[in-house]
Amino acid sequence: LPLADHSADCYICLETIEHIENPQDFLSEAVRLLKPEGLFICSTPNRWVTNPGSAIEQKPLNRFHTREYSPPEFALRSF
Repeated sequence: LPLADHSADCYICLETIEHIENPQDFLSEAVRLLKPEGLFICSTPNRWVTNPGSAIEQKPLNRFHTREYSPPEFALRSF
């Protein structure tokens, strides 16, 4: 994004990360933009609800999603 490093107080990402091929790159950009005390807010569908019984490696039923996360994976995921 065309913004200076550490220029944002808050970065909000609602129902987006599941569409991104490389979430590592996306999150690195969020970290670059956020001030050290900045707040990152991110939501994503719960795979246990949208695709019960599927694994993170499986293609989600929603053809626009690259992956969906369970709550523990999303909280602890090493992007």
